[in-house]
Amino acid sequence: MTSETSMRLLEAAAELDDRVARLVAAAETALAAARSSGALDAADPALKSLDAALQPLSSSARRVHHPKRGHTYVVGSTIEMQISYGPYKGAEGKLVQVYHAPCGKAWGRFVEEFQDGRFIAAPTTVTTHE
Repeated sequence: MTSETSMRLLEAAAELDDRVARLVAAAETALAAARSSGALDAADPALKSLDAALQPLSSSARRVHHPKRGHTYVVGSTIEMQISYGPYKGAEGKLVQVYHAPCGKAWGRFVEEFQDGRFIAAPTTVTTHE
């Protein structure tokens, strides 16, 4: 396998990881909201199917908690900054960790910041982000 092919495979895997993280965050929040409002019946076959499909994704998704903000996030892919000019060109090549709120919004932080203690392993419950 050539290095170009390897790079394409890695990029595709990172994109898929990011999509799965978004899906898990949004689906868990939507299901929790629908259940709490009484809009969904737990015996509904469609809900059971959705729960069954989401379970493997949900259980394998990595989550972190930001104690200062009180929110829980689903961790997405790690990306590399590409800024070759301007005031932020010093960030060229730095790694950024993408993370997703249950509302669907995504952020990125330099990996060093993401691993400096601001985020901890998440509790098992999902906290919505307003």
